Amino acid sequence: RGTAPAWTTPSLLATERMSVSREKLKVVVRVRPLLAHESARGMECSENNKVRVNGKAFDFERVIDGPEKFEDVYVSTAEPLVERLFEGYNATVLAYGQTGSGKTFSMFERDGVVPRAVEAVLDRPEQKKVHCSLLEVYNEECRDLLGGAGGGGQHLLVRDDGKEVFVQGLSETEVSTKDEVMALLKRGTNYRATAATDMNSRSSRSHMIATLKIETLSADGRRRTSSKLRLVDLAGSERAKRTGATGDRLREGIGINKSLLALGNVVARLADFADFGVGKGSSSAVSGSSSSGGSSGENTTTTLDHVPYRDSTLTRLLSDSLGGSALSVMIACVSPSEADADESVNTLRWASRATKVTNVAKKNNTHGDDLLVGGEAELRRRLARELSLRTAAEARNVALNALNSQLARRVDVLRLALGDAKLADAAESSIFRDGEQEITCSLKGGRRLKGLAADAAAEDDVPHRRDEEEKRTASSSSFEDDDDHDDDDDEEEEEDSEEESAILDDEA
Repeated sequence: RGTAPAWTTPSLLATERMSVSREKLKVVVRVRPLLAHESARGMECSENNKVRVNGKAFDFERVIDGPEKFEDVYVSTAEPLVERLFEGYNATVLAYGQTGSGKTFSMFERDGVVPRAVEAVLDRPEQKKVHCSLLEVYNEECRDLLGGAGGGGQHLLVRDDGKEVFVQGLSETEVSTKDEVMALLKRGTNYRATAATDMNSRSSRSHMIATLKIETLSADGRRRTSSKLRLVDLAGSERAKRTGATGDRLREGIGINKSLLALGNVVARLADFADFGVGKGSSSAVSGSSSSGGSSGENTTTTLDHVPYRDSTLTRLLSDSLGGSALSVMIACVSPSEADADESVNTLRWASRATKVTNVAKKNNTHGDDLLVGGEAELRRRLARELSLRTAAEARNVALNALNSQLARRVDVLRLALGDAKLADAAESSIFRDGEQEITCSLKGGRRLKGLAADAAAEDDVPHRRDEEEKRTASSSSFEDDDDHDDDDDEEEEEDSEEESAILDDEA
């Protein structure tokens, strides 16, 4: 992150550190009970949170096995997030697993995670506003399950304004009680795409995301914090051979597996970041020998500079929850049946990789100085003002230095113009041609500079023209004097001749 600016105070840095924290994606494994038609159990769960399937063992932070464990699931997943919501953090609870593994049951059943989380949010004593929305991702299309005259089915676009990814035009309903929220979710769920397959009589054919937007208010009605709780029920991964899907069901299954594959690629990339010790969005060349334990002679590199969020609509919507700024918990739902052992291994392996994902949780920007305790509000205003003034002063200094440099070079051109106009023009052209690091001169300024140079050259020519005019005047005056002398001589000769003739007459 670099060195903090000199003007940043320790108290402000401490406040910023308190609002940002690195949080691992928490994974809780939920093992559903055996169904009536399932006889053999192919999974072993130990008390120390280990799961063994097909000879493979997996360790997790929490493994919940057995019927009627809704309270344990909620306490281990959503309950810790509710408190953080009212501090200004976004949070996500995500249910993942194969079809028929109990995802929807664990999330939306009467005592499931969603009803308990909704009740906990709305029962908080803070003054607040809560809005509810519900959408599904079906064949890479977003559908509003609460909007439209018919109650759902409206196709919406996913947008990114640079701050967050959102669904344009998604309807939101203000709610104040748990019953209102559950009524909305029930109505929207009726419009969700579902169908019967050989593995599940009511198989979800789309991913469903319920969102609660929460704004807490101060005594005077100003907003204190803003946050979102996302409750995600993913469609289950499935194999066409086992589900017996054909036609539309087969195409839906292909679309589901495609989006889940994109989700797996995102998790794999984020897990690679954790393995190589770099963060999301960074570019780092990592030595293959140092990371993989190879020989010292190897020098292979891997560039980690891209997370494929845009490969799927689902991953775009969950970009904030996976590797982003939200607090996230995943419920990995698995079946204990021996027939589902292979699918359970795939789910557990995927969940194990997900435990490496790290989110940089950040508080949302808030409006209202009542968030800041004591003199923090005034301190931030003063720091912001000082920073803006210093930034403006630095910008002016840079502009003035560049302008001074340009003016100095113009003065050199004018000096050259007084002596040699051609040399001045060549120097002026070089200035404007090489001015990428100087202030760009306008054409008007260039023409003005050329005019000044021409005027200076013209002033140099004035003394020469004055001398030539004086010479011409002097020469013309000398010619006139010569003519006057000639006339006088003629007159004198005429007078002499007249006197001589008069003398001759007298003598005669």
